[in-house]
Amino acid sequence: MSQTNEDYFTKMVVSIIVYTVIAVAVTAGVMWVASLVGATKYAGGVKVSDPIQKEAVTLRLQAIEKVALVGDKKAEAAAPVAEVKAEPVALDGESIVKTTCLACHGTGVLNAPLIGNMEMWQPRLDANGGLDGLVKSAIAGKGGMPAKGGNPNLSEENIKAAIEFMLK
Repeated sequence: MSQTNEDYFTKMVVSIIVYTVIAVAVTAGVMWVASLVGATKYAGGVKVSDPIQKEAVTLRLQAIEKVALVGDKKAEAAAPVAEVKAEPVALDGESIVKTTCLACHGTGVLNAPLIGNMEMWQPRLDANGGLDGLVKSAIAGKGGMPAKGGNPNLSEENIKAAIEFMLK
């Protein structure tokens, strides 16, 4: 009886291996045929080997415009280049606080001093030597606050205006 169980087990293992090899071979064959068909056609069934169609596809896939920073010689060498200049935007303290500072200084996250709460702000003013020192600290980043409150586009004047607004 033990011999029959071993024979049955052996036949099952061999069958599984044979079927696995057949499945892998069929899959590989289907993939090979698909790669041959895909090499001569693109979506829509038009042959890429046709030079007119190939040129049409190439033109449709080109970028509409290229954008480069002023002074980027490598990008300027590739034409056409649309020149984009970022102009600084004049912001008042209130708008800066609403867009950059409010999430933390409006809720006190990570011990951020609350807007208008001089009890929380005064120790920071004293530790940094007044408003100018606090501005430098905010520009560099302090504790959980990243440099410039996480907005690298802000100038020193912007930071000062925001702090002055929060001290009111």
